[in-house]
Amino acid sequence: MAFNFFGIDFHLYGLIIGIAILVAYQLSSHILKKTNYAQNEFDSLTIVTLISAVFGARIWHVFTDYHLYNQNILSALYFWQGGLSIIGAIVGIIIGIYLWQHYINKRNKQTISTLFFLDVLSFGLPFGQAIGRLGNYVNQELYGAPTNLPWAIQIDITHRLPGYLTTATYHPLFAYELILTTVGGLLVWFLYKNNQEKLQNSSKFLKLGSGNYFTLYALYYSAIRFFLDFLRIDKATTHFFNLGINQITLILLSIVCALYLRKNLSQSNQK
Repeated sequence: MAFNFFGIDFHLYGLIIGIAILVAYQLSSHILKKTNYAQNEFDSLTIVTLISAVFGARIWHVFTDYHLYNQNILSALYFWQGGLSIIGAIVGIIIGIYLWQHYINKRNKQTISTLFFLDVLSFGLPFGQAIGRLGNYVNQELYGAPTNLPWAIQIDITHRLPGYLTTATYHPLFAYELILTTVGGLLVWFLYKNNQEKLQNSSKFLKLGSGNYFTLYALYYSAIRFFLDFLRIDKATTHFFNLGINQITLILLSIVCALYLRKNLSQSNQK
């Protein structure tokens, strides 16, 4: 969906993604101001994060849904038409931050933790995700299995998947994720606020820079996304219990996150 403003065409999907990025940036910056890290370092890192997130999100989506583009490979570049995987975005963000921090540390001969910036981003990322899911509604994508529930959404026939052309109403999968990622974001803020109020008795486990805020949210998102994907009718499946490629990835991610948190919690209790 697009609209014209002073002779310039704007895609509503792109506008929503832009708002999502702005909200995520402002929330993360609010947390950053409570630390000793420079804002300009975070701003430069934000640009790198955005670029790596978009590339990662698009590459992962095209990889898992290649059947949508094999007839016209150039359409894989049209990211404004939808098709950005949050899993790919998160992977892209981690890689982008790590490489950029390695470059900054080597150039300035200093040590800035990648985990610190991942923690800071976790205060804005969930809300950016939630807003971004509105773009799925605009593009009539990321809907689930057919349903007649009162909150079902109607999908135009031009946006229905093969085999579902006569079915009009579906689960609003994007809305489920919007709500649950917002809850996840609120939980991150609650943990941070609650830990700050303890002052001297604050838990080292929830210290900014431990990587635990980001890991906790990644574990939470992996869980909700794993179960929500059972409602997806367009996922690329595997022969492993008929799970989707994304679901297999989420299982592996959950294991890594759980082991990392267990290790940090054990070390925190010993100190």
